Amino acid sequence: MFILIAVKPDPLILSANQKKELFDFIKNTRNKEEYRRVVAVKQKMEGMSYRTIAKNLGVNYRNVYYMIKSYKEYGLDGIRSKERMQVEYQRYRQKRTSIR
Repeated sequence: MFILIAVKPDPLILSANQKKELFDFIKNTRNKEEYRRVVAVKQKMEGMSYRTIAKNLGVNYRNVYYMIKSYKEYGLDGIRSKERMQVEYQRYRQKRTSIR
C-alpha cells in the first residue's frame, strides 16, 4: 500500500529589505528579460513550483531554476542583463577615475 503525500514547493525566503529591493526593481526595470527574471523570483517567493513559474512565463523550468539560483547567489545583480551590468561598471569606473 502506498500513501501519496502532496509536497508543497519550498518558497524563497527573503528579508523585508530584499523584498523592498525586489519590488522597486520590478517597478523600475524596462528590460523584458530582467522583468521576466524578477517575476520568476517573486513567484518563487510566493511558493510556486519551478514548473508552474515556467508555465506562467512561457520558458523551460530549467531556465527558472537558473534564474532563482542566480538571484540566490548574486542578488539583483544576478537578475540584471549583462549589457546593463557592463554599462553600470563603466559608469562606476568613470566616477572612480574622475575622483583621482
